[in-house]
Amino acid sequence: MNARGITTAAVSAALSIVFMLISNYVPVIRTTPLFLACAAMFIAFYAGKSIVGFLAMAASLGICFAFSGLSSTFLLSALVFYPYCIVAYYIRNFDYRGIGIPLRLAAVAAVANVGLAAMYFLTKYLFFDLAVICEFLGGYFTLACIYTAVFWVFDFIFANGIKYFTKLIVRGRKK
Repeated sequence: MNARGITTAAVSAALSIVFMLISNYVPVIRTTPLFLACAAMFIAFYAGKSIVGFLAMAASLGICFAFSGLSSTFLLSALVFYPYCIVAYYIRNFDYRGIGIPLRLAAVAAVANVGLAAMYFLTKYLFFDLAVICEFLGGYFTLACIYTAVFWVFDFIFANGIKYFTKLIVRGRKK
């Protein structure tokens, strides 16, 4: 943990806050800025190691909560995207090649379904009823299967994109 890692984590947290606020206040796009906020938090974990990454994550969630309250942006970040970011940081060495494929898919499926279950129960008792959407699609199991498949595509794009950015960070450190 050095000054460069802490600075990179702070800038990543600031970017994450900007992306979350864009997601909250621009109603047309909801998840794309959260995807970018997740990538910024991954870079905070990568540059500053775990402790700094968790501090940056807590700061960005706290500021998002202060500006938007208990909104869908805050809930998606806290229950889906940021837990995925933590898992993605720890499984970053498992590529979509060889033995890493089933391990990565299993880890991503687990975090996706835990996030979906949390969103399901939270929205059922606090906001709108997600069960109506589940019944429309054919039940919770069907929604979970669709959600997991979409999350696998998200992970594939995220894993390959973040590989490029981490190479840029490493190259920048060597200068």
